[in-house]
Amino acid sequence: MNRALTPTKYLIPRGAWKPSHGKDFIAKLESTNGSDGGGLFIDITDTNNDEHALSIYNTNTAINKEVFHIRSKTGDTYSAGNFYAAGNIGAGEKFTLGTNHTKYWSIENSVNDTTFSIIRRKSSGSRTSLTFLESAQVSLEKEGTTDKHLVTKKYVDNKVLEARSDIGDYLITSGAAYATSYSNIVGQWNDAGNHFYVYPPSGYTMANLQAFIPSIHVIHFAGDVNGDDSIKCTWKKTSTAVKVNVQGTEQRSKPAANWLAVWSR
Repeated sequence: MNRALTPTKYLIPRGAWKPSHGKDFIAKLESTNGSDGGGLFIDITDTNNDEHALSIYNTNTAINKEVFHIRSKTGDTYSAGNFYAAGNIGAGEKFTLGTNHTKYWSIENSVNDTTFSIIRRKSSGSRTSLTFLESAQVSLEKEGTTDKHLVTKKYVDNKVLEARSDIGDYLITSGAAYATSYSNIVGQWNDAGNHFYVYPPSGYTMANLQAFIPSIHVIHFAGDVNGDDSIKCTWKKTSTAVKVNVQGTEQRSKPAANWLAVWSR
């Protein structure tokens, strides 16, 4: 079968003189030139576009409607049914979608061919939804208002800035350090030693400290580790720094601690 089936199940003939449903035509125009013959030429003189260069009307009483026409001045074409193309369809300006001429969608190319846009056209005014740029970027022309709406990069950036202004601009610092000295005293703390200091980063003060967490990095035990031994890792604020105490009551060298600080100004 030398025919093509469209998505809506209509048959389209392929090749020369291949009708889709029989051969019930009133006429057939044949070229008198076997190698370079043309087709049908229609000479028209209409100047106000009120005539059709070609008009097809189904006069069967069960149908009784216009099927197809081409305007004589502008070339505007009307088809009452679907249009199928085996090849490409090109348009210099725009495609329109809709059955109401006062309210429809339009896909429009720019004059300089650098963008095309999807536009909602109405008699009360038009609104552009999307614009596709020559750079392959896509511009959303209106911000979303519900969960499923698209939003722009600017909208997201603004929300991030709003969130940052609400929660503040945080800086997190961390590290590990050894105590400046150590002690080996069974059952006793020695806060005069077994410590180190964490200072605010450049541009910050202790007033900017929001949170601090220390943890044991290493403790070197000495003697017997038994029921009279203890270890600790604590911290406290001073006017200029955080003092971290890390200690085991029986030690043979300097202990160390990890730390994490959160600052905001």
